[in-house]
Amino acid sequence: VGEGYGFNYKEYALVEIQPNEFVNGSIIKGFCNLKHSIRVFYEGLLSLAMNHPIESDEHDEDYCMIEAYNKIKSPIIERYISDIKVSYEKAELRQIYVKRVLTICPAYDYIIIELDGTVIDVDLIDGSLEELYDDKGETITIQGLKEWQCEIRHVVIDGEMGKDTSTFDWGNYHERGLLFAQQLREKLSSDFDLWYEAPIADNSGTIPQKRLIYKKK
Repeated sequence: VGEGYGFNYKEYALVEIQPNEFVNGSIIKGFCNLKHSIRVFYEGLLSLAMNHPIESDEHDEDYCMIEAYNKIKSPIIERYISDIKVSYEKAELRQIYVKRVLTICPAYDYIIIELDGTVIDVDLIDGSLEELYDDKGETITIQGLKEWQCEIRHVVIDGEMGKDTSTFDWGNYHERGLLFAQQLREKLSSDFDLWYEAPIADNSGTIPQKRLIYKKK
């Protein structure tokens, strides 16, 4: 108000982070956007789950990656973050099992990669992704996805050669990339999760960290 600030406190949460006994630090406390805070913590927990081993050893008490991931996976939280309207008079899906976790992270010779390093091929002619499928089990097609990835090939090469790559418009590139990611997310079967990450060649900070792509419908 005037020279000050006005807030709708229903949209804010008082967040307090207390360091554990191994950290010699101060308590961090402040008002944060509620939905953004939940998203940060939720995606942070999923990211921690992805640090688990791909397969658990029979002598290891730790979970394998996909089991740890699914213990945190929450359709309820994701519907809230995505602003999907739900009817509180009906039961909603509360648990889902993700079989494969994909990441769109364009490089010189690939676009999509799985956690175990498997690369998902995209057909240059029709944009089909033969290894991915929708809820009906049919192959997914995303036109223009391969061409979008190819745009940074010269940036990757210039970066490897030590040349200046600061003139490349990463903002526009990621804006279109996120649109492709959303198209793919809407088509993918529900047993896939999809993340988006900036390529190694990008030093702009436009996409500061890996982010989960949520269904909008």
